Amino acid sequence: MALLCYAYVLLVCCIGASGRATPAAAVIDYLRTYGYLTDDGINKSEEITSLGLTKFQTKMGIIANGKLDSITENLIHSPRCGERDIYPDKTKVRSLIEKISKTGEVRYKIEEWTTKWLPRTIQNQTIYNMLKLWADDLAVKVVWSPTKPDVNIVFRPGKKRRNGIHIASKYDVFSELNFQDDMFTVTFYSKAAQSLNILTRTSAHAFGHVFGHEHTNLYSIMSPIIRSDDIMSHRKCEISITAAFSHVNSGTSYLIKEDMAWKILEEPTYTLVYPPVKISEMSQGVPDNFDDAFTWGKNWRTYIFKGSSYYRLGSDSRPVVDEGYPQPIAEGWPGVPDDIDAAFTDRNMTTYFFKGELTYKYDDEEERVADGYPKRISDEFGDFKKLASPGHFDAVFHYYMDDAVYFYKGLYYWKMDRYNGNAILGPFIIKYDWKNLCIPDGDVF
Repeated sequence: MALLCYAYVLLVCCIGASGRATPAAAVIDYLRTYGYLTDDGINKSEEITSLGLTKFQTKMGIIANGKLDSITENLIHSPRCGERDIYPDKTKVRSLIEKISKTGEVRYKIEEWTTKWLPRTIQNQTIYNMLKLWADDLAVKVVWSPTKPDVNIVFRPGKKRRNGIHIASKYDVFSELNFQDDMFTVTFYSKAAQSLNILTRTSAHAFGHVFGHEHTNLYSIMSPIIRSDDIMSHRKCEISITAAFSHVNSGTSYLIKEDMAWKILEEPTYTLVYPPVKISEMSQGVPDNFDDAFTWGKNWRTYIFKGSSYYRLGSDSRPVVDEGYPQPIAEGWPGVPDDIDAAFTDRNMTTYFFKGELTYKYDDEEERVADGYPKRISDEFGDFKKLASPGHFDAVFHYYMDDAVYFYKGLYYWKMDRYNGNAILGPFIIKYDWKNLCIPDGDVF
């Protein structure tokens, strides 16, 4: 009779406000696993279970009523980090702070990659930048080290298992850490890498543990609960660009989003001036929302394209449109279509225009589109075929500071690297490498 009464009481305790029943054993297992209940026999009481829920609610920063209300139940059902929220013995909390403070660097490698969701370039770029998020505060470097890493990354294709069986989906574990032989092995399970935002959030959190930080409430990077609307998912600095160009006469380069322009600083590399300026303030006579611009290798003048017209910038230090412009593209650039997507001149002084899935190579001497063109982008730039290129680009930019060509599409870019046989590398995430490309408060693009 006592056991029946206990089961009834606990079942009532575990009915959420939503009306669905969460098995009592699952709630107790959750609270015990993450440090809110001990493993002794007294956990089998309504009072102790309520105390564990109160501790959990307090830790999360929500109303601590000791009941399995709808908010608490939803949090228990949410994906989370596999590390404990409460450590009875603080000496069991491990970090690399002391070690990396001595060496001046944190070394990492990715031992196993995920093959389903994200390209390797994006996996590595995200891991590097999320380690750097913490390392910068200690003035230490982040270094790839295939032989002696401090942090070893493993992507696993399935869910976390406990005792050989899958954990119930009501609290999927996205990541867990294991510290052994002065090295952290960080395991990311499949859902952690199913999107860029989730991997960013999950890896930033996991590496916080590497640097000695414990779980905090819902409103920080170190929240154990993985939520899609947290600070790491904020899209203010996740924007696509519409054009990019260098004005070599003034020695300045710009990334453009519609009517806004970000000037690129020479040092530090790939850092932009924030906030951006209106194009009308940057240059006299340049239209807003133009298609793209480039500096022509034949005469080192900068040309801007919009619709069926093009503009030429003068040689003054401030970009100003020359008198007599705009002019029709059909007259000034025979064979080049209207409404182009992008254009650039490469280091070999070869000029290309892009529209849709086609590229138009321009004969600078004859001043017309070269014979045999247009061609498919993937035929002219073969690497894009194997890299699963998008169908068209938002902008293409030959950056004269590093003599590389950058192809932009959506939130990503590819790089044609002359030091690597003109191989096209990527995709990479724009916001991680082009610093300060952010929307000012109040503006929406």
